[in-house]
Parts: sequence; C-alpha cells; structure tokens
Amino acid sequence: MKTKLNLWQTRDLTLYGKSLLAKTLGASQLIYTASMISVPDTAINTVQSHLFSFLWKNKKDKIKRNVAFQPLSEGGLNFVNFRVMVKSLRLAWIGRLLSNSNDNWKAIPNFYFEKYGGLLFLLKCNYNTANLDKNLPLFYRELLDYFQELNNNSKDNNSNLILWNNKKITVEKNSVFWKRWFERGIYFVSDLLNSNGRFLSLDEFQEKYDLKVNLLHYFQLLAAIPLVVKRKAFDSPTPDLFSTSLEYHQLEDRTLVLPKLRCKNYYKLFIETLAVEPTAFKSWKRCFLELTDWNKCFVEIHKSSKDNKLRQFSFKVLHRIIPSKKELKKYNLNNDDTCFLCPNLDSIEHTFIHCNESANLFTHTMRWFNDFHNTKLQLSNRQILSNSFEGSSFFTIIESP
Repeated sequence: MKTKLNLWQTRDLTLYGKSLLAKTLGASQLIYTASMISVPDTAINTVQSHLFSFLWKNKKDKIKRNVAFQPLSEGGLNFVNFRVMVKSLRLAWIGRLLSNSNDNWKAIPNFYFEKYGGLLFLLKCNYNTANLDKNLPLFYRELLDYFQELNNNSKDNNSNLILWNNKKITVEKNSVFWKRWFERGIYFVSDLLNSNGRFLSLDEFQEKYDLKVNLLHYFQLLAAIPLVVKRKAFDSPTPDLFSTSLEYHQLEDRTLVLPKLRCKNYYKLFIETLAVEPTAFKSWKRCFLELTDWNKCFVEIHKSSKDNKLRQFSFKVLHRIIPSKKELKKYNLNNDDTCFLCPNLDSIEHTFIHCNESANLFTHTMRWFNDFHNTKLQLSNRQILSNSFEGSSFFTIIESP
C-alpha cells in the first residue's frame, strides 16, 4: 500500500484526488483481510499514519483528522478512516449472521452466540464482553464491542431492564444467562417482581413459571440485581422486546433493520459520531457574524467551479490553511508580518478582503464582468469569501435587450 501511494506522491494532485487514491489504492488493498481477521491497533495506527502522510506530503496535518473524515458538505475531505472501516467491516457480519439462509459456516458463530440467547437477543442486551465467557473468540468479541460502541449513542435504555447478559447484574463477575429460564419467557427484571415492586418468593416464582429452581441460585440472582435497576424496572413499562425482532432502534427518529445494514451504513453511523466543527469557523465567525451556515459554503465550492485546483483553493481559504506572512513570522520563517502589497499587517483576512490591492482587483474584475455580460453584479466580502452568490439583496442581473 505504501509503495503504491508513493508512486503518486510526486504528482501535483489536489486534496480531493489524494483522498480518492487513499481509498482506491490504499485502504482497498487491506479490506478483504481486515474483514476476515482481527486487526491489531498497531496495524490500524500504522495504516492511518501512512494515509495521512500521503495526504499532506509527509508534513503535519493542516486540519483536524475528525474534520477530514467528514463528507465534503460538512467541510471535510471524505477521507478514509481505517479504524472505522475495520469496525464497519466487522459489523457487516451481523447482517450475514441474521440472514435467513442456513449456510454451514454459521454453525460455529451460532454455537457461541446460543450460549447467550442468540446473536439477535444479545445485541439487545446491556452486555459487557469482559463479563462474558472467556472462551468467546476474539473475532466475535470485537464484533460485540464495536456494536456496543455504536449502541452507546442510542437513546433507548430498555437494554438496562433486560435480566440476561446485563453488565450491571453479575454473579462472580460474570454476566448471567440461564437457558431454562429464558425458554420460559423470563427476559426482564420486572418478570421477577410482584405487583408491589418486591421480588417474588421462591414459591411464587415456581408457581408462576412452572419451573423448579435451586434455592441458592434463585437468591444469588436476586442479590445480584442492583436496587437502582430494580426500582427502574418497577417504574418503567415492560418493553415489547420481540414485537419487531429484526429491528434495532438506534435513534429516536431512525430505525435500523440489522439484516439489511451493510458496511457503508455502519461506516456512516460511526463518522456521524465523530463530527466536529472545523477550528477555522471560530475565526471566521468573528469577521462575519451574519453568516451562520458555514457548511453551505463548502457545498457552494463544488457548484461554483468544476476545476479541482480552484475548489482546493477555496477549501484552504475556508479552513484558513493558506499561510500569510502573519503565520510565516509566527513560525520563524519570516522576519516581518507586513503585507507584500501594502504597509499594513498581513493576515488571511487582509490578503483576500481588506487589502486595497485585492479590493481593486475585485472591483476591476466585476466591472469587466458587468460590461461584458451587461449586468449589474455586486458581491459583498462575505460572498467573495464563502462562494455564496444567492440572494437578490446582494446582486441584480439585467438581461440584455
């Protein structure tokens, strides 16, 4: 991967072109292997480091990495996040395991997951892999960890009320799952409570579920249930766990059907959780208080020009990564920070907005454009910077007779 990327390092590519090559010639070489075996953190860090070295020509990053991972419309480069890709490739196995086919290869994973009520039930639980069977293979343990990481952003707390595989209900530091009880329809903590919110006595429990249990085991389980969980189970309505057996509610306004989710779906969900505001926005907001929708500026970049060089230039301006003499002096690369064209102090705002020479250039350019097209077009500093030319209050076009 590194060799293939180095062959393109000498080419004068834009950031968008490098982002595309990082996927097609970089991470694509590792996708099949990463989907089949466990990938160590050292390998993930090494790959991601090589990819960013290719993007920035072996120099320091110019923008936050979490920003670079975001879509173009969010101010990012849609750059590949190899760690998230590994997680997404692993979670893509959930759809294969939950499919209706009876393939022979499913025998091994089903053998392990049936110890916890099956994969579908386990994914609904508030589990912690550290409390599960130590013999669970690393591949499946990581699958559960990655799903739990995604599940941490869910607003659905019904998993805390499930009795089995609950990380808050442990016996000898291990989660509990008793198959006989599970088959009798005992799923929630509330199934062990009476109408007064107290635990059922042993006789009441055996009579209700027609199940003979060991006295010590029963009271051992009751002692493992925290008082907070018990109160919440009594105060909350019992959720209908199997009403939509193949659906998992990730967010209030979104329903995820697990068998239909693919790698790209999981990748998008993870990237959404990493979204951060670009640092440059804070500086630009001080200059243009009226401009609030900065993400729209990045969308306009791709509408205003088809040339990737011009798009990259606008991208760098919005992210404030074009060095002016102010930055050159700050990093001891120049002795002064005065503008090249006037005696005023230089900065990115001065270069493109406040400098008299720049203002004259824009004025002459707009005058030529209006004369050539018989229009009356006027652009504000905000529009020039943000590539946003919409709004009749900013310009008027007069059609030719």
